Amino acid sequence: MDPNRIIQALRGTIDPKMRLTAENELNQVGALTGLTPSWGNTVITWGDSGREGCILITPSVIAAIYLKNMVTQYWPDREPMAGEVIFPFNIHENDRQQIRENIVEGIIRSPDLVRAQLTLCLRVIIKHDFPGRWTSVVDKIGFYLQSQNTASWLGSLLCLYQLVKTYEYKKSDERAPLIAAMQIFLPRLQQQIVQLLPDPSHYSVLMQKQILKIFYALIQYTLPLQLVNNQTMTQWMGIFSSIADRDVPPVSIKCKNKLTKLKRLKVELNFKSFISRDQWSGTVLLAESIGIPEALFDLPVKRGHNFLEDVSITDFSFVFFRYGSPGSVTKEYIEFSEFFVKTYAVGVLQVLLKVLEQHRQKQYVAPRVLQQTLNYLNLGVSHAVTWKVLKPNMQLVYKVTFTQLDSCSHQIPVARIGRFLERAGHVISSSRSAPAACCCSHVATQRADVFEDYVSPSTAAQNLLFTASKKRKEVLPKMMNFCYQILTSSSVDPRKIDGALHVLGSLAEILLKKSVYKDQMEVFIQNHVFPLFMSELGYLRARSCWVLHSFSSLKFHNELNLRNAVELAKKSLLEDKELPVKVEAAIALQMLISYQGAAKEYMRPYIRPVMQELLHIVRETENDDLTNVIQKMICEYSQEVAPIAVDMTRHLAEIFVKVLQSEEYEEVEDKTVMAMGILHTIDIVLTVVENHKEVKQQLEGICLQIVGLVLQKHIIEFYEEILALAYSLTNQTISPQMWQLLEILFEVFQRDCYEYFTGLLSNALFDVFLYVMLQKMFTDWTYYSKMVRDCEYAAGEVRDRKHYKRLWLLQSSYKSEPTAAPTKNDWPPTSDISLSRLHDRKMCVIGLSILMELPNRPAAVSAVASLIVPSILLLFLGLRQVCATRDHLDRRTASRNLKADTEENEEIPSDEEETNSLGQAMQENTREDEEDDDDEDWDDEALEETALEGFSTPLDCHDALDEYQFFTDVLLGIQSRDQAWYHSLTAPLSNDQKKQLQEIYTLSEQRKSAAASRKLELQQQQSGQMVGGSQQ
Repeated sequence: MDPNRIIQALRGTIDPKMRLTAENELNQVGALTGLTPSWGNTVITWGDSGREGCILITPSVIAAIYLKNMVTQYWPDREPMAGEVIFPFNIHENDRQQIRENIVEGIIRSPDLVRAQLTLCLRVIIKHDFPGRWTSVVDKIGFYLQSQNTASWLGSLLCLYQLVKTYEYKKSDERAPLIAAMQIFLPRLQQQIVQLLPDPSHYSVLMQKQILKIFYALIQYTLPLQLVNNQTMTQWMGIFSSIADRDVPPVSIKCKNKLTKLKRLKVELNFKSFISRDQWSGTVLLAESIGIPEALFDLPVKRGHNFLEDVSITDFSFVFFRYGSPGSVTKEYIEFSEFFVKTYAVGVLQVLLKVLEQHRQKQYVAPRVLQQTLNYLNLGVSHAVTWKVLKPNMQLVYKVTFTQLDSCSHQIPVARIGRFLERAGHVISSSRSAPAACCCSHVATQRADVFEDYVSPSTAAQNLLFTASKKRKEVLPKMMNFCYQILTSSSVDPRKIDGALHVLGSLAEILLKKSVYKDQMEVFIQNHVFPLFMSELGYLRARSCWVLHSFSSLKFHNELNLRNAVELAKKSLLEDKELPVKVEAAIALQMLISYQGAAKEYMRPYIRPVMQELLHIVRETENDDLTNVIQKMICEYSQEVAPIAVDMTRHLAEIFVKVLQSEEYEEVEDKTVMAMGILHTIDIVLTVVENHKEVKQQLEGICLQIVGLVLQKHIIEFYEEILALAYSLTNQTISPQMWQLLEILFEVFQRDCYEYFTGLLSNALFDVFLYVMLQKMFTDWTYYSKMVRDCEYAAGEVRDRKHYKRLWLLQSSYKSEPTAAPTKNDWPPTSDISLSRLHDRKMCVIGLSILMELPNRPAAVSAVASLIVPSILLLFLGLRQVCATRDHLDRRTASRNLKADTEENEEIPSDEEETNSLGQAMQENTREDEEDDDDEDWDDEALEETALEGFSTPLDCHDALDEYQFFTDVLLGIQSRDQAWYHSLTAPLSNDQKKQLQEIYTLSEQRKSAAASRKLELQQQQSGQMVGGSQQ
């Protein structure tokens, strides 16, 4: 095909008027041999024409995207589907060879936008062709890395990075090709980065960054000790230390100051999605007006010194955490961990303390660098050799951690956010001294990002402070004295007060376990927390609520203090005008109610206004934490909620419908999260009123409207939630409307793909319908058997439900439908009887037992008489195996929980004891590993129950029908009533099967005696309670 024609078609894809025509033309010629390399040639030919850093969409960029899509979809060999003759399209081997020969050069020569697409292509090619079809890629990358032309280094490093990323998460025995390649590359990488370190230029920094990323990907999942030995690690640790110990270049500080302004603008303009994506161009113009060029937006993070320092310190922290911490590593790394602690740990710690000192002196330290530094210190607290160095510097650590726990001085003043909130109809304090969003960790109108905790310096500071206070007994008293001086000072910055409260709240778990402090916490709350509820500063009122939340499990000796805490939280929720304070108050109130019985009773008269206010705030803020609060409050006050359940559900349904019908629903992720929370809340309401049949009937109509709306709009992400609602509506009785819903679900399965619903339909709802159907199968079998067979087919559960099908077919023959009766050949082989769930086995045992004692046996049952009892015996064998598996998992879980509880109470009083404890820990780790090896036949992942296997039905209750007793009574009854039929059932049994049958008889008697004992014990307890009540 003419290359110019390809280029014109590629240009047309970004022209609104020509897009459809251009895409159709590209799709039509996409399968032609030779076209895929033509796109690659277009990329390479036009690649140099794009100016570095230019965001203009050139033909090379579009061609690179099309090439990436083609390679991703059609590079792997694909076979025709079952029953099809025509092979699906694959990229021809000749085309593949051309691409393999040119892609490395294309990556080296292309600008950034094109290179980003080509590296993804290379990853796919390496995944499928290396080392089998393309061993030469190692030689080609090595050639350009060894070249004297430094312009080829960055592209070749990117190619090597794709090779390492392909094997990043593979097991050690699967990484042999990578290890062989890195034997060549790793010394060269070390030589290159040493050569580049003195060069501060932009290009040098990019290459240093890429080398560090390669090394990190190499060791992230497993440390190849045959490649990274002690000598090699010493050289690399020296490189990391050199980078981390360098001063921040002045250009980075200058860019940082400008970018701080830009970040504030970005937060303001994007806060709560009050602007569209198109308005980002306005941010760029605004940034340029204050002297920030667009090309420098991310320079300190991605292209400057700070990124190198970040990666270096990340390597320090990661190696220490995963491979260098004696007592917490696997046995293959024990020797390396001892070497690491003795050789590197102290030197690295000294470098990182210098980083903390720079931060204390107001020198710029990137947030990610500070976070990784604090993480390393957190690990060093537990080791004697590092603690000896860290202990004299704890005053520095206190100051740095406190500045991070201080009320976020780096955040934007509320006055700015307030202006944007007011545009959306919210009211918030405009105090310029308040921190962002008036609260510490929750922004009322913005869902908290849980992933931010992994990179947040504040979270790292909190973890370090917690670990040091827990592990080292001298730390906690000093920190408590430091906070006490701030709280009792007459004139102190309110931000310092907020920071002190943040510290104390973070240490609440430790303080409530220490006898020295736990009795003082009530006085602390009374004297220093309660007065702040009257503060004019919204962030201090929110922090006070957060402290009550943190100390919610405190044992109050004075009931008046508890009543005051509940009253203040309630008043803040109902009367405070600032939404962030309301959110924190709601969480605090819910936690107090959960932990304090008296608080629960005190709040009982106010539950209606509280629930109404919570629903109002949910509508205003769409905050996930509040939906959780509502759910827990409903569970705590089920009786009080029942009378208002209909109004609550109707209110929640209106919010849900409003969310789904809003124009921005598909664009805003928070909307989906909120909608799921609403559905879960409605499900909890249904659970609360399950014993109120009249209320439940009214809720059924509301819930069916929601279910219908979701199915009508084909919103697949909510299917699991609406099936949960349907289960809650059918777990006791199934109304005619719900039977109609089952038929609608069949249509949904056919429309929205069987594969997706295999897991969904194999859930509680399916079991409810099945349980009711089996109860009614002797009365209205035709209707129910049809639906269950359809349901079985749709869910792809034919194999596991095969025995149900046998029952249905046999019953059909009993209903004078000889065409549906199975033959002996239709009976499943014994290997197919191993069902997936305990419930399934029980159902089959009971069902087959019912077949045996039918008064008028159809011919189909007599035809399989010799197979019924052996099948039941095999089912019982499976029951025993499942029970043994559950017992094994329970024992291992209990053992691990006991070990975890022991570790939680660990405190290290001295350096000498720490040394001994490390040796003991390593020995215990080694013994545990040996025990795991001895017990390797048990695969926890394979034995763990799925949600379906763990689901309980009425058949799983203690007082339910016992399958052992049921089978024994049926078979012994047949023996006494019909000797001929009994002989037909048991004559084919082998000696082993007869022995197993006798064991079942014995076990049945034991279970019967145990059930009788439990019943008698329960009666005695009830009678004792009645006597005690009468005496009172």
